[in-house]
Amino acid sequence: MMGIGLGRFTMNRATTTEPTVTAQATPVETATPSSNAYDKVASELLGRTVVLLTSLPSEARNSSGERFSNQATELLTSTRLLLDSPAASDARFKDLLEDLELVLAQIAMLQSGRTRQEIDLITDALEERDVVPRIQSAVARLARGD
Repeated sequence: MMGIGLGRFTMNRATTTEPTVTAQATPVETATPSSNAYDKVASELLGRTVVLLTSLPSEARNSSGERFSNQATELLTSTRLLLDSPAASDARFKDLLEDLELVLAQIAMLQSGRTRQEIDLITDALEERDVVPRIQSAVARLARGD
């Protein structure tokens, strides 16, 4: 989904006819995460991540870890793609993505024979780093276009 959004975004920019002066964007202009394509992809990623992280403590104990692991792996891939994109030029956003990368990697490695201690360590890390409130703040910033 992110690849399609980015492809459409770059395709639209390539087919637009603008004067030569404005067609050459400065690195600062292209590196801000305020572009609509990156905002949409980031908001979707953050929303899906919040759902996974908030349901982890209760559902991970009661269901198979494979569902959480697969979902975390998918989100981890998207997070890494965003880290390599111009959206990560914002220091606060990059820090959040790096924290998400770590937590999602831990969740992706959960096995069906996981212990309560592993899940508690992950949820403690989430609380210690204030990951969920930071995600909600980032989504609000993206919605405002900050």
